[in-house]
Amino acid sequence: MKKFSVLVASLAIVSFLACSKKPSSSDSSSSSAKVSGKTLVFARPGDSVGLDGARHEDGESLNIATNMVETLVRFKTGTGEIEPWLAKSWDISKDAKTYTFHLRENVKFSDGTPFNADAVVFSIERQWKKDHPAYPFSTPYKYWENMTMSQIVKEIKKVDDMTVQFVLHKPNAPFMANLTMPFMTIVSPTAVMKYKENYDQNPVGTGPYVLGNWKKDDSMELLANENYWGEKAFIKRVIVRVIPDNQVRLLELKNGSVHIMEFPNPSDVASLKNDPHIKLLQAEGLNVGYLAYNTTKKPFDNVDVRRALSIAIDRKRLLDEIYIGFGALAKNLIPPQVLGFNSAVADLEYNPEKAKELLKKAGIQNLTVDLWAMPVARPYNPNARKMAEFIQADWKRVGVDAKIISYDWGTYLDKIGKGEHETVLIGWQGDNGDPDNFFFPLLSKESAKIPTQNYSFYRDEAASLLMRQAQETPSPAKRAELYKKLQVQLAKDLPVMNIAHSLMIVPTRADVEGYKIHPIGGDRRFAEAKWKNN
Repeated sequence: MKKFSVLVASLAIVSFLACSKKPSSSDSSSSSAKVSGKTLVFARPGDSVGLDGARHEDGESLNIATNMVETLVRFKTGTGEIEPWLAKSWDISKDAKTYTFHLRENVKFSDGTPFNADAVVFSIERQWKKDHPAYPFSTPYKYWENMTMSQIVKEIKKVDDMTVQFVLHKPNAPFMANLTMPFMTIVSPTAVMKYKENYDQNPVGTGPYVLGNWKKDDSMELLANENYWGEKAFIKRVIVRVIPDNQVRLLELKNGSVHIMEFPNPSDVASLKNDPHIKLLQAEGLNVGYLAYNTTKKPFDNVDVRRALSIAIDRKRLLDEIYIGFGALAKNLIPPQVLGFNSAVADLEYNPEKAKELLKKAGIQNLTVDLWAMPVARPYNPNARKMAEFIQADWKRVGVDAKIISYDWGTYLDKIGKGEHETVLIGWQGDNGDPDNFFFPLLSKESAKIPTQNYSFYRDEAASLLMRQAQETPSPAKRAELYKKLQVQLAKDLPVMNIAHSLMIVPTRADVEGYKIHPIGGDRRFAEAKWKNN
Protein backbone atom coordinates (compact mmCIF):
# COMPACT_ATOMS: atom_id res chain seq x y z
CA MET A 1 0.00 0.00 0.00
CA LYS A 2 2.85 2.37 0.76
CA LYS A 3 4.23 1.88 -2.73
CA PHE A 4 1.18 3.49 -4.35
CA SER A 5 1.19 6.38 -1.88
CA VAL A 6 4.75 7.23 -2.82
CA LEU A 7 4.09 6.83 -6.53
CA VAL A 8 0.98 9.00 -6.49
CA ALA A 9 2.86 11.69 -4.59
CA SER A 10 5.66 11.42 -7.15
CA LEU A 11 3.20 12.09 -9.98
CA ALA A 12 2.24 15.39 -8.43
CA ILE A 13 5.90 16.42 -8.23
CA VAL A 14 6.66 15.34 -11.80
CA SER A 15 3.78 17.42 -13.13
CA PHE A 16 5.36 20.61 -11.87
CA LEU A 17 9.02 20.11 -12.76
CA ALA A 18 10.53 21.09 -16.09
CA CYS A 19 12.02 17.86 -17.38
CA SER A 20 12.84 15.78 -20.42
CA LYS A 21 11.96 12.10 -20.47
CA LYS A 22 14.02 9.61 -22.42
CA PRO A 23 12.54 6.56 -24.08
CA SER A 24 12.50 3.43 -21.96
CA SER A 25 13.81 0.06 -23.05
CA SER A 26 10.28 -0.82 -24.20
CA ASP A 27 10.43 1.92 -26.83
CA SER A 28 12.04 -0.19 -29.55
CA SER A 29 10.30 0.06 -32.87
CA SER A 30 9.42 -3.40 -34.12
CA SER A 31 10.06 -6.87 -32.83
CA SER A 32 10.67 -10.17 -34.59
CA ALA A 33 9.22 -12.13 -31.65
CA LYS A 34 7.19 -15.16 -32.65
CA VAL A 35 3.42 -14.65 -32.63
CA SER A 36 1.41 -17.51 -31.17
CA GLY A 37 -1.31 -19.08 -33.29
CA LYS A 38 -3.36 -20.17 -30.27
CA THR A 39 -6.38 -18.02 -29.44
CA LEU A 40 -6.65 -16.51 -25.96
CA VAL A 41 -10.19 -16.44 -24.57
CA PHE A 42 -11.01 -13.78 -21.99
CA ALA A 43 -14.38 -13.85 -20.18
CA ARG A 44 -16.13 -10.87 -18.62
CA PRO A 45 -19.66 -10.23 -17.27
CA GLY A 46 -20.83 -7.54 -19.70
CA ASP A 47 -20.13 -6.12 -23.13
CA SER A 48 -18.53 -2.81 -24.06
CA VAL A 49 -20.99 -0.02 -24.73
CA GLY A 50 -18.56 1.44 -27.26
CA LEU A 51 -14.82 1.65 -27.88
CA ASP A 52 -14.22 5.39 -27.94
CA GLY A 53 -12.66 6.65 -24.69
CA ALA A 54 -13.76 10.17 -25.51
CA ARG A 55 -17.40 9.12 -25.62
CA HIS A 56 -17.79 6.35 -23.04
CA GLU A 57 -16.86 6.03 -19.38
CA ASP A 58 -17.62 2.43 -18.39
CA GLY A 59 -14.80 0.05 -17.59
CA GLU A 60 -16.00 -2.67 -19.96
CA SER A 61 -15.56 -0.20 -22.82
CA LEU A 62 -12.35 1.54 -21.82
CA ASN A 63 -10.34 -1.42 -20.57
CA ILE A 64 -10.68 -3.28 -23.87
CA ALA A 65 -10.31 -0.24 -26.13
CA THR A 66 -6.81 0.42 -24.76
CA ASN A 67 -5.59 -2.61 -26.73
CA MET A 68 -6.39 -0.75 -29.95
CA VAL A 69 -5.78 2.91 -29.13
CA GLU A 70 -2.95 4.54 -27.19
CA THR A 71 -2.04 7.71 -25.29
CA LEU A 72 0.99 10.00 -25.39
CA VAL A 73 2.11 8.67 -22.02
CA ARG A 74 0.95 5.74 -19.93
CA PHE A 75 1.54 3.98 -16.62
CA LYS A 76 3.99 1.11 -16.59
CA THR A 77 2.07 -2.09 -16.05
CA GLY A 78 1.20 -2.62 -12.40
CA THR A 79 2.82 0.63 -11.24
CA GLY A 80 2.12 4.33 -10.80
CA GLU A 81 5.15 5.39 -12.85
CA ILE A 82 4.48 7.39 -16.00
CA GLU A 83 6.44 6.28 -19.06
CA PRO A 84 6.76 7.66 -22.61
CA TRP A 85 4.49 6.03 -25.16
CA LEU A 86 3.32 7.75 -28.33
CA ALA A 87 5.34 10.70 -27.08
CA LYS A 88 8.99 9.68 -26.80
CA SER A 89 9.84 12.58 -24.46
CA TRP A 90 8.44 15.79 -23.04
CA ASP A 91 9.38 19.10 -21.42
CA ILE A 92 7.47 21.14 -18.86
CA SER A 93 7.98 24.90 -18.59
CA LYS A 94 9.15 26.47 -15.33
CA ASP A 95 5.72 27.99 -14.72
CA ALA A 96 4.19 24.50 -15.19
CA LYS A 97 1.73 25.79 -17.78
CA THR A 98 3.29 24.60 -21.06
CA TYR A 99 3.85 20.92 -21.81
CA THR A 100 5.81 20.14 -24.98
CA PHE A 101 5.63 16.58 -26.31
CA HIS A 102 8.08 15.16 -28.83
CA LEU A 103 6.26 12.49 -30.80
CA ARG A 104 7.48 9.08 -31.89
CA GLU A 105 8.43 8.89 -35.57
CA ASN A 106 7.40 6.25 -38.11
CA VAL A 107 4.15 5.32 -36.35
CA LYS A 108 0.94 4.74 -38.27
CA PHE A 109 -2.66 4.10 -37.30
CA SER A 110 -3.94 0.66 -38.25
CA ASP A 111 -5.74 2.19 -41.26
CA GLY A 112 -2.45 3.56 -42.60
CA THR A 113 -3.01 7.17 -41.52
CA PRO A 114 0.26 8.73 -40.25
CA PHE A 115 0.55 9.47 -36.55
CA ASN A 116 1.69 13.09 -36.12
CA ALA A 117 0.94 16.37 -34.39
CA ASP A 118 -2.14 16.92 -36.55
CA ALA A 119 -3.64 13.65 -35.27
CA VAL A 120 -2.95 14.62 -31.66
CA VAL A 121 -4.55 18.04 -32.07
CA PHE A 122 -7.53 16.46 -33.87
CA SER A 123 -8.05 13.86 -31.09
CA ILE A 124 -8.17 16.52 -28.37
CA GLU A 125 -9.98 19.33 -30.14
CA ARG A 126 -12.84 17.09 -31.30
CA GLN A 127 -13.88 16.81 -27.62
CA TRP A 128 -13.49 20.48 -26.91
CA LYS A 129 -14.24 22.84 -29.78
CA LYS A 130 -17.85 22.85 -30.87
CA ASP A 131 -16.93 24.13 -34.34
CA HIS A 132 -14.61 21.15 -34.90
CA PRO A 133 -15.94 19.02 -37.76
CA ALA A 134 -15.88 15.85 -35.62
CA TYR A 135 -17.38 17.38 -32.47
CA PRO A 136 -21.01 16.36 -33.23
CA PHE A 137 -20.14 12.69 -33.82
CA SER A 138 -19.52 11.61 -30.22
CA THR A 139 -20.98 14.31 -27.99
CA PRO A 140 -21.41 14.39 -25.03
CA TYR A 141 -17.74 13.95 -24.17
CA LYS A 142 -18.32 12.84 -20.60
CA TYR A 143 -14.79 12.72 -19.23
CA TRP A 144 -13.70 15.97 -20.87
CA GLU A 145 -16.76 17.78 -19.58
CA ASN A 146 -16.95 16.24 -16.10
CA MET A 147 -13.26 16.92 -15.53
CA THR A 148 -13.73 20.50 -16.81
CA MET A 149 -10.79 20.08 -19.17
CA SER A 150 -11.76 23.21 -21.11
CA GLN A 151 -11.01 25.20 -17.95
CA ILE A 152 -7.64 23.47 -17.63
CA VAL A 153 -6.40 23.43 -21.25
CA LYS A 154 -6.13 26.84 -22.84
CA GLU A 155 -4.69 25.68 -26.15
CA ILE A 156 -3.22 22.67 -27.91
CA LYS A 157 -1.04 23.50 -30.84
CA LYS A 158 1.15 21.90 -33.47
CA VAL A 159 4.75 23.13 -33.22
CA ASP A 160 5.90 20.98 -36.12
CA ASP A 161 4.90 17.60 -37.56
CA MET A 162 6.32 15.69 -34.59
CA THR A 163 5.94 18.22 -31.77
CA VAL A 164 2.79 19.30 -29.97
CA GLN A 165 2.18 21.67 -27.05
CA PHE A 166 -0.51 21.82 -24.39
CA VAL A 167 -0.84 25.28 -22.87
CA LEU A 168 -2.77 25.39 -19.59
CA HIS A 169 -4.72 28.29 -18.09
CA LYS A 170 -2.95 27.64 -14.79
CA PRO A 171 -0.81 24.92 -13.21
CA ASN A 172 -2.66 21.64 -12.71
CA ALA A 173 -1.09 18.98 -10.50
CA PRO A 174 -2.94 15.94 -11.98
CA PHE A 175 -2.40 16.95 -15.62
CA MET A 176 0.29 14.41 -16.55
CA ALA A 177 -1.69 11.63 -14.84
CA ASN A 178 -4.82 12.75 -16.72
CA LEU A 179 -2.98 12.29 -20.02
CA THR A 180 -2.79 8.54 -19.35
CA MET A 181 -6.58 8.22 -19.27
CA PRO A 182 -8.63 6.66 -22.10
CA PHE A 183 -10.35 9.90 -23.08
CA MET A 184 -6.89 11.20 -24.06
CA THR A 185 -6.24 8.40 -26.57
CA ILE A 186 -5.02 9.47 -29.99
CA VAL A 187 -7.32 8.28 -32.77
CA SER A 188 -7.16 8.18 -36.54
CA PRO A 189 -8.71 11.39 -37.94
CA THR A 190 -9.42 9.49 -41.15
CA ALA A 191 -11.45 6.84 -39.30
CA VAL A 192 -13.39 9.35 -37.20
CA MET A 193 -14.43 11.31 -40.27
CA LYS A 194 -15.28 8.08 -42.11
CA TYR A 195 -17.40 6.38 -39.41
CA LYS A 196 -18.73 9.56 -37.76
CA GLU A 197 -21.34 8.63 -35.10
CA ASN A 198 -20.37 4.97 -35.47
CA TYR A 199 -16.68 5.48 -34.78
CA ASP A 200 -17.09 4.04 -31.27
CA GLN A 201 -18.05 0.73 -32.91
CA ASN A 202 -15.10 0.92 -35.33
CA PRO A 203 -12.07 2.19 -33.37
CA VAL A 204 -8.81 2.84 -35.22
CA GLY A 205 -5.67 3.54 -33.24
CA THR A 206 -1.97 2.76 -33.09
CA GLY A 207 -2.28 -0.14 -30.61
CA PRO A 208 -1.04 -3.75 -30.70
CA TYR A 209 -4.48 -5.09 -31.69
CA VAL A 210 -7.20 -4.19 -34.18
CA LEU A 211 -10.90 -4.93 -33.89
CA GLY A 212 -12.14 -8.01 -35.71
CA ASN A 213 -15.68 -9.37 -35.51
CA TRP A 214 -17.88 -7.96 -32.73
CA LYS A 215 -21.13 -9.73 -31.90
CA LYS A 216 -22.92 -7.57 -29.36
CA ASP A 217 -23.47 -9.09 -25.91
CA ASP A 218 -21.69 -12.25 -27.03
CA SER A 219 -18.09 -11.87 -28.14
CA MET A 220 -15.46 -9.50 -29.53
CA GLU A 221 -12.45 -10.51 -31.62
CA LEU A 222 -9.10 -8.73 -31.36
CA LEU A 223 -6.45 -9.45 -33.98
CA ALA A 224 -2.74 -8.68 -33.65
CA ASN A 225 -1.69 -5.52 -35.47
CA GLU A 226 1.10 -6.82 -37.72
CA ASN A 227 2.27 -3.24 -38.40
CA TYR A 228 2.47 -2.24 -34.74
CA TRP A 229 5.28 0.22 -34.00
CA GLY A 230 6.40 -1.47 -30.77
CA GLU A 231 6.84 -5.02 -29.59
CA LYS A 232 4.18 -7.02 -31.38
CA ALA A 233 1.63 -9.06 -29.48
CA PHE A 234 2.74 -12.64 -28.92
CA ILE A 235 -0.83 -13.92 -29.05
CA LYS A 236 -2.27 -13.37 -32.50
CA ARG A 237 -5.98 -13.60 -31.67
CA VAL A 238 -8.00 -12.76 -28.55
CA ILE A 239 -11.68 -13.54 -28.10
CA VAL A 240 -13.40 -11.46 -25.42
CA ARG A 241 -16.54 -13.34 -24.39
CA VAL A 242 -19.54 -12.02 -22.48
CA ILE A 243 -20.65 -14.50 -19.81
CA PRO A 244 -22.88 -12.66 -17.30
CA ASP A 245 -23.04 -15.41 -14.67
CA ASN A 246 -19.96 -15.52 -12.41
CA GLN A 247 -20.34 -19.25 -11.81
CA VAL A 248 -20.60 -20.08 -15.50
CA ARG A 249 -17.44 -18.07 -16.24
CA LEU A 250 -15.65 -20.05 -13.56
CA LEU A 251 -16.82 -23.41 -14.91
CA GLU A 252 -15.60 -22.49 -18.38
CA LEU A 253 -12.24 -21.46 -16.94
CA LYS A 254 -11.95 -24.81 -15.18
CA ASN A 255 -12.76 -26.80 -18.31
CA GLY A 256 -10.26 -24.79 -20.36
CA SER A 257 -12.63 -23.08 -22.79
CA VAL A 258 -11.73 -19.77 -21.10
CA HIS A 259 -8.14 -18.77 -20.25
CA ILE A 260 -8.67 -15.59 -18.19
CA MET A 261 -11.83 -14.57 -16.34
CA GLU A 262 -12.91 -11.47 -14.49
CA PHE A 263 -14.75 -11.17 -11.18
CA PRO A 264 -15.08 -14.63 -9.67
CA ASN A 265 -17.47 -15.03 -6.78
CA PRO A 266 -15.32 -14.37 -3.69
CA SER A 267 -16.75 -17.55 -2.18
CA ASP A 268 -15.21 -19.57 -5.05
CA VAL A 269 -11.67 -18.21 -4.75
CA ALA A 270 -10.57 -20.54 -1.93
CA SER A 271 -11.38 -23.61 -4.03
CA LEU A 272 -9.21 -22.32 -6.88
CA LYS A 273 -6.05 -22.14 -4.80
CA ASN A 274 -5.58 -25.91 -4.88
CA ASP A 275 -6.39 -26.35 -8.57
CA PRO A 276 -3.12 -27.09 -10.43
CA HIS A 277 -4.64 -25.87 -13.71
CA ILE A 278 -5.55 -22.42 -12.32
CA LYS A 279 -3.37 -19.48 -11.33
CA LEU A 280 -4.67 -16.61 -9.18
CA LEU A 281 -3.50 -13.05 -9.86
CA GLN A 282 -4.10 -10.61 -7.02
CA ALA A 283 -3.61 -6.87 -6.47
CA GLU A 284 -4.84 -4.12 -4.21
CA GLY A 285 -7.78 -2.45 -5.89
CA LEU A 286 -7.64 1.26 -6.59
CA ASN A 287 -11.42 1.39 -6.39
CA VAL A 288 -14.48 2.09 -4.27
CA GLY A 289 -18.03 0.77 -4.26
CA TYR A 290 -20.65 3.16 -2.91
CA LEU A 291 -24.33 4.08 -2.66
CA ALA A 292 -25.17 7.50 -4.09
CA TYR A 293 -28.20 9.56 -3.02
CA ASN A 294 -29.74 11.79 -5.67
CA THR A 295 -29.74 15.03 -3.66
CA THR A 296 -31.95 16.78 -6.23
CA LYS A 297 -34.90 14.59 -5.22
CA LYS A 298 -36.79 14.75 -1.95
CA PRO A 299 -36.29 13.56 0.73
CA PHE A 300 -32.66 12.82 -0.26
CA ASP A 301 -31.89 16.54 -0.21
CA ASN A 302 -32.10 16.24 3.60
CA VAL A 303 -28.80 15.17 5.20
CA ASP A 304 -30.68 13.61 8.14
CA VAL A 305 -32.46 11.28 5.73
CA ARG A 306 -29.20 10.38 4.00
CA ARG A 307 -27.54 9.68 7.34
CA ALA A 308 -30.51 7.65 8.56
CA LEU A 309 -30.49 5.45 5.46
CA SER A 310 -26.71 5.07 5.71
CA ILE A 311 -26.53 3.99 9.34
CA ALA A 312 -29.51 1.67 8.82
CA ILE A 313 -27.27 -0.44 6.54
CA ASP A 314 -25.09 -3.11 8.12
CA ARG A 315 -21.98 -2.52 5.99
CA LYS A 316 -20.01 -5.16 7.90
CA ARG A 317 -22.55 -7.74 6.75
CA LEU A 318 -22.23 -6.49 3.17
CA LEU A 319 -18.48 -6.92 3.45
CA ASP A 320 -18.77 -10.43 4.88
CA GLU A 321 -21.51 -11.65 2.54
CA ILE A 322 -20.56 -9.94 -0.74
CA TYR A 323 -16.78 -9.50 -0.63
CA ILE A 324 -16.06 -12.55 1.57
CA GLY A 325 -12.57 -11.61 2.66
CA PHE A 326 -11.57 -9.78 -0.52
CA GLY A 327 -12.45 -6.23 0.45
CA ALA A 328 -12.18 -3.65 3.20
CA LEU A 329 -14.78 -1.24 4.54
CA ALA A 330 -14.47 2.14 2.85
CA LYS A 331 -14.19 4.99 5.31
CA ASN A 332 -13.57 7.53 2.56
CA LEU A 333 -14.13 7.72 -1.19
CA ILE A 334 -10.42 7.20 -1.87
CA PRO A 335 -8.58 4.01 -0.84
CA PRO A 336 -5.94 4.23 1.90
CA GLN A 337 -3.02 4.04 -0.59
CA VAL A 338 -4.02 7.27 -2.34
CA LEU A 339 -2.46 10.62 -1.49
CA GLY A 340 -4.44 12.55 1.16
CA PHE A 341 -6.39 9.65 2.69
CA ASN A 342 -7.78 10.86 6.05
CA SER A 343 -7.69 8.05 8.59
CA ALA A 344 -9.05 10.39 11.29
CA VAL A 345 -12.50 10.63 9.66
CA ALA A 346 -15.11 8.92 11.84
CA ASP A 347 -16.51 5.80 10.21
CA LEU A 348 -20.24 5.20 9.85
CA GLU A 349 -21.57 2.98 12.62
CA TYR A 350 -24.50 0.65 12.06
CA ASN A 351 -27.31 1.99 14.25
CA PRO A 352 -30.90 1.22 13.15
CA GLU A 353 -32.44 2.78 16.27
CA LYS A 354 -30.66 6.07 15.60
CA ALA A 355 -31.79 5.79 11.99
CA LYS A 356 -35.41 5.64 13.11
CA GLU A 357 -34.89 8.75 15.26
CA LEU A 358 -33.40 10.69 12.34
CA LEU A 359 -36.24 9.71 10.02
CA LYS A 360 -38.75 10.81 12.64
CA LYS A 361 -36.88 14.10 13.08
CA ALA A 362 -37.10 14.63 9.30
CA GLY A 363 -40.84 13.94 9.38
CA ILE A 364 -40.50 10.85 7.22
CA GLN A 365 -43.15 8.15 7.36
CA ASN A 366 -43.95 5.29 4.97
CA LEU A 367 -40.98 6.10 2.73
CA THR A 368 -40.58 4.07 -0.45
CA VAL A 369 -37.19 4.27 -2.15
CA ASP A 370 -36.05 3.26 -5.62
CA LEU A 371 -32.76 1.38 -5.16
CA TRP A 372 -30.87 0.88 -8.41
CA ALA A 373 -28.55 -2.15 -8.63
CA MET A 374 -25.93 -2.81 -11.31
CA PRO A 375 -26.67 -5.79 -13.57
CA VAL A 376 -23.02 -6.85 -13.85
CA ALA A 377 -20.14 -7.64 -11.50
CA ARG A 378 -17.61 -4.82 -11.27
CA PRO A 379 -14.13 -4.58 -9.68
CA TYR A 380 -15.63 -2.61 -6.78
CA ASN A 381 -18.80 -4.71 -6.34
CA PRO A 382 -18.93 -8.42 -7.23
CA ASN A 383 -22.71 -8.75 -6.80
CA ALA A 384 -24.77 -5.56 -6.68
CA ARG A 385 -28.10 -7.35 -6.93
CA LYS A 386 -27.41 -9.44 -3.84
CA MET A 387 -26.12 -6.34 -2.06
CA ALA A 388 -29.34 -4.49 -2.92
CA GLU A 389 -31.36 -7.28 -1.35
CA PHE A 390 -29.43 -6.97 1.91
CA ILE A 391 -29.92 -3.18 1.89
CA GLN A 392 -33.61 -3.67 1.14
CA ALA A 393 -33.93 -5.88 4.23
CA ASP A 394 -31.99 -3.41 6.42
CA TRP A 395 -34.15 -0.48 5.34
CA LYS A 396 -37.29 -2.52 5.94
CA ARG A 397 -36.26 -2.81 9.60
CA VAL A 398 -36.41 0.98 9.98
CA GLY A 399 -39.72 1.35 8.14
CA VAL A 400 -38.40 2.09 4.65
CA ASP A 401 -39.51 0.05 1.63
CA ALA A 402 -37.02 -0.31 -1.23
CA LYS A 403 -37.89 -1.20 -4.81
CA ILE A 404 -34.88 -2.72 -6.57
CA ILE A 405 -34.42 -1.50 -10.16
CA SER A 406 -31.96 -2.63 -12.81
CA TYR A 407 -31.38 -2.48 -16.58
CA ASP A 408 -28.79 -3.76 -18.99
CA TRP A 409 -25.40 -2.14 -18.32
CA GLY A 410 -25.46 0.47 -21.08
CA THR A 411 -29.01 1.58 -20.29
CA TYR A 412 -28.23 1.63 -16.56
CA LEU A 413 -25.31 4.01 -17.07
CA ASP A 414 -27.30 6.22 -19.43
CA LYS A 415 -30.23 6.56 -17.05
CA ILE A 416 -28.23 7.26 -13.89
CA GLY A 417 -26.14 9.74 -15.88
CA LYS A 418 -29.39 11.61 -16.49
CA GLY A 419 -30.34 11.46 -12.81
CA GLU A 420 -33.37 9.17 -13.15
CA HIS A 421 -32.51 7.28 -9.96
CA GLU A 422 -33.21 8.07 -6.31
CA THR A 423 -30.47 5.90 -4.83
CA VAL A 424 -27.94 3.92 -6.84
CA LEU A 425 -25.29 1.29 -6.25
CA ILE A 426 -22.28 2.22 -8.34
CA GLY A 427 -18.54 2.64 -7.89
CA TRP A 428 -15.28 3.81 -9.36
CA GLN A 429 -12.08 2.23 -10.62
CA GLY A 430 -9.26 4.76 -10.36
CA ASP A 431 -8.00 5.92 -13.75
CA ASN A 432 -4.71 7.47 -12.81
CA GLY A 433 -3.90 7.07 -9.11
CA ASP A 434 -4.51 10.72 -8.25
CA PRO A 435 -7.12 11.73 -5.62
CA ASP A 436 -8.49 14.32 -8.03
CA ASN A 437 -9.58 11.45 -10.28
CA PHE A 438 -11.94 10.23 -7.55
CA PHE A 439 -13.24 13.45 -6.06
CA PHE A 440 -13.64 15.85 -8.98
CA PRO A 441 -15.65 13.74 -11.47
CA LEU A 442 -17.73 12.07 -8.73
CA LEU A 443 -18.50 14.92 -6.32
CA SER A 444 -17.61 18.35 -7.69
CA LYS A 445 -20.14 21.06 -8.37
CA GLU A 446 -18.70 21.37 -11.89
CA SER A 447 -19.37 17.72 -12.73
CA ALA A 448 -22.98 17.75 -11.46
CA LYS A 449 -24.53 18.30 -14.85
CA ILE A 450 -26.23 15.90 -17.25
CA PRO A 451 -24.77 13.56 -18.42
CA THR A 452 -22.95 13.17 -15.14
CA GLN A 453 -20.66 10.89 -13.21
CA ASN A 454 -21.63 12.83 -10.06
CA TYR A 455 -24.59 10.56 -9.41
CA SER A 456 -25.48 12.31 -6.14
CA PHE A 457 -25.61 15.71 -7.92
CA TYR A 458 -23.68 17.07 -4.94
CA ARG A 459 -23.02 20.76 -5.55
CA ASP A 460 -21.39 22.08 -2.39
CA GLU A 461 -19.30 25.15 -3.20
CA ALA A 462 -16.91 24.77 -0.24
CA ALA A 463 -16.14 21.16 -1.18
CA SER A 464 -15.60 22.06 -4.83
CA LEU A 465 -13.30 24.92 -3.83
CA LEU A 466 -11.10 22.49 -1.91
CA MET A 467 -10.95 20.28 -5.01
CA ARG A 468 -9.95 23.18 -7.25
CA GLN A 469 -7.32 24.38 -4.80
CA ALA A 470 -5.84 20.88 -4.65
CA GLN A 471 -5.64 20.78 -8.45
CA GLU A 472 -3.64 24.00 -8.50
CA THR A 473 -1.27 23.15 -5.62
CA PRO A 474 2.11 21.71 -6.64
CA SER A 475 3.16 20.44 -3.20
CA PRO A 476 1.98 16.86 -2.50
CA ALA A 477 1.97 17.56 1.25
CA LYS A 478 -0.24 20.63 0.84
CA ARG A 479 -2.51 18.80 -1.57
CA ALA A 480 -2.89 16.01 0.97
CA GLU A 481 -4.03 18.46 3.64
CA LEU A 482 -6.66 19.93 1.32
CA TYR A 483 -8.01 16.46 0.54
CA LYS A 484 -8.11 15.60 4.24
CA LYS A 485 -10.30 18.66 4.85
CA LEU A 486 -12.49 17.63 1.93
CA GLN A 487 -13.07 14.16 3.39
CA VAL A 488 -14.22 15.70 6.69
CA GLN A 489 -16.75 17.77 4.76
CA LEU A 490 -17.98 14.76 2.79
CA ALA A 491 -18.39 12.68 5.95
CA LYS A 492 -20.59 15.45 7.31
CA ASP A 493 -22.71 15.92 4.17
CA LEU A 494 -22.94 12.24 3.11
CA PRO A 495 -23.85 12.66 -0.57
CA VAL A 496 -22.68 9.05 -0.91
CA MET A 497 -22.29 6.17 1.51
CA ASN A 498 -18.93 4.52 0.93
CA ILE A 499 -19.16 0.74 1.14
CA ALA A 500 -15.92 -1.06 0.29
CA HIS A 501 -12.59 -1.12 -1.49
CA SER A 502 -12.27 -4.45 -3.25
CA LEU A 503 -9.20 -6.61 -3.71
CA MET A 504 -8.72 -7.47 -7.39
CA ILE A 505 -8.63 -11.21 -8.11
CA VAL A 506 -8.13 -12.54 -11.66
CA PRO A 507 -7.99 -16.32 -12.19
CA THR A 508 -6.16 -17.57 -15.29
CA ARG A 509 -5.24 -20.92 -16.71
CA ALA A 510 -1.83 -22.03 -15.47
CA ASP A 511 -0.34 -21.90 -18.98
CA VAL A 512 -0.99 -18.15 -19.33
CA GLU A 513 2.09 -16.07 -18.55
CA GLY A 514 2.91 -12.37 -18.70
CA TYR A 515 -0.63 -11.12 -18.18
CA LYS A 516 -0.80 -8.79 -15.18
CA ILE A 517 -3.43 -6.94 -13.21
CA HIS A 518 -3.19 -3.22 -13.83
CA PRO A 519 -4.83 -1.58 -10.78
CA ILE A 520 -4.53 1.98 -12.12
CA GLY A 521 -7.14 2.26 -14.85
CA GLY A 522 -7.73 -1.46 -14.99
CA ASP A 523 -6.43 -1.89 -18.56
CA ARG A 524 -6.53 -5.43 -19.99
CA ARG A 525 -3.13 -5.50 -21.70
CA PHE A 526 -3.39 -8.65 -23.79
CA ALA A 527 -0.23 -7.87 -25.75
CA GLU A 528 1.82 -8.78 -22.67
CA ALA A 529 0.33 -12.29 -22.41
CA LYS A 530 2.18 -15.41 -23.61
CA TRP A 531 1.79 -19.15 -23.39
CA LYS A 532 3.97 -21.09 -20.97
CA ASN A 533 6.93 -22.90 -22.59
CA ASN A 534 6.22 -21.29 -25.93
